[in-house]
Amino acid sequence: MRVEEADWLGRELARLPDISPVLELGSSTLHFRTKKRPHIDLLLHRPLRERLVRIVHSDFKKDDGVDIAGDIFDLAVQARIREVRLRTILCCNVFEHVNDRPSLARFCAEMIPTGGYMVFSGPYSYPYHPDPVDNLFRPTPAEAAAMFPGFDIVAADIVKSTTWGAEILEQPGQIPRLALYSAVRLLKFWAGRDKYFEENHRLLWLFRRFKVTCVILRKRDSFAAAPSKDASRDHFCPALELRANKRDRMRSRQHRAWTAAVQYSCGRSGTSPNPAVHPRRHTARRGWLDRSAVCPGCRT
Repeated sequence: MRVEEADWLGRELARLPDISPVLELGSSTLHFRTKKRPHIDLLLHRPLRERLVRIVHSDFKKDDGVDIAGDIFDLAVQARIREVRLRTILCCNVFEHVNDRPSLARFCAEMIPTGGYMVFSGPYSYPYHPDPVDNLFRPTPAEAAAMFPGFDIVAADIVKSTTWGAEILEQPGQIPRLALYSAVRLLKFWAGRDKYFEENHRLLWLFRRFKVTCVILRKRDSFAAAPSKDASRDHFCPALELRANKRDRMRSRQHRAWTAAVQYSCGRSGTSPNPAVHPRRHTARRGWLDRSAVCPGCRT
């Protein structure tokens, strides 16, 4: 968990009433939360304890500070979680490390009572990091919220953190070792594509900032109608709306480029026709175009 991520979650949870007890999935060990990543306890867990919020820690590893240990898909573990009678689930950086995201999302939704909260965070711009797997799930806030259809968005944002280069500069004594280690990994072309990708993917964030998707959802009454598209716009943050508008503009530009390309190839844009191209099926000149596309002007 990034420092900025823990700070955002701590501030947003402080605004929510009646969230106890809280179940944290993938909480890791007490040593990890307090020694290796002390900002997790300082910014997230300590404020909750000061509010007398009960926190139940669950993780795959059995160690100090883990109340429920085991695989979340194990029925015995799920039975123990049901006994907690939780009201809030804190699931940080877990969904990118499971092979069955829909099942995990359904289980979380079933455990949360009406009016309870689902707190999600996960990488948005982040290197490959298997633990033990990384399915490269890098959702936007809207994509994360879509996994929980019976919930309304309370808060959502894409939190920006530092770069990997900035983290290296914080440890100047490690710069020579990391530079040599990175150079050796870059030259390991014989390692295979997957292994080479795994070892060198982090270099892309040498000057690129890490980003984390953070979303807080509230489970609505099962008898209440889902809000309309226009009514639900108030739940989205400006950053989320900005990303949606940018994506729509990109798709519009791609559609115009596709139309121009296929019309040019069959001579319907004022240019001379190309007899080498079949009038009803056109070969795309760009990788993202549909190679079996039909020109809008050649449908008859």
